[in-house]
Amino acid sequence: MQNRGLTPISNLGGGNCVFMSLAQVVFGDASKFEFMRNMIVHRLRRFPKQYQGEITNFPLYCQNMSINGKPASTLELQSVSDITFSIVECYSTSDFLVPTHTILPLRFSPLSESKNRIRLWIKKGHCVVL
Repeated sequence: MQNRGLTPISNLGGGNCVFMSLAQVVFGDASKFEFMRNMIVHRLRRFPKQYQGEITNFPLYCQNMSINGKPASTLELQSVSDITFSIVECYSTSDFLVPTHTILPLRFSPLSESKNRIRLWIKKGHCVVL
């Protein structure tokens, strides 16, 4: 992992690990995870047709996601990808060369043109930023 220039930055987690990791990347400060969570939930609420998919009670989903300690799903990662116009890459402990999930912004030009990347390391129910 370090040979690729990827260094994990730990966080406390407690259901907030994805938001802490994202706050570390976007703001340079993991302690701003509540603001990051609120920003993501605001985006979900603002554009329900883009994000609700198969979720039957989307307002309740958004209300639950606004609660600290509620773990994020790929829906929140899609939202942050759209907010930051970044590709979100999720890596596993078994392979640091190829991401297990790649999330593109919904409004996106060709993959080769994007330089912005958010790299996350997902390991046994916990997420850290790389």
